[in-house]
Amino acid sequence: DLWAAVQTHDVVPEAVRLFDEFDYRARSWPRAWRVLLKAEVMALGQNSRFIVTSLPGLDAGTLYEEIYCARGQAENYIKHLKGDLAADRTSCT
Repeated sequence: DLWAAVQTHDVVPEAVRLFDEFDYRARSWPRAWRVLLKAEVMALGQNSRFIVTSLPGLDAGTLYEEIYCARGQAENYIKHLKGDLAADRTSCT
């Protein structure tokens, strides 16, 4: 138990992550979608994330870490590039 480890001053891992998935349909959606859940507990507190996706196949943890995190990192690279160049848009032909 993580809380017991904190109280007894045992070594606590940097973060504990759990992944799961479920189907969810909001009233305004025409069908149910696959929802990925990442639940993380760190020294700074809890961090939960939900992703609605139509991608089939991979398990929730692999899909979150290898697909969605990589996409987010690519967006961070673009943001840093635009900031460093003081650019307001980037175009690609």
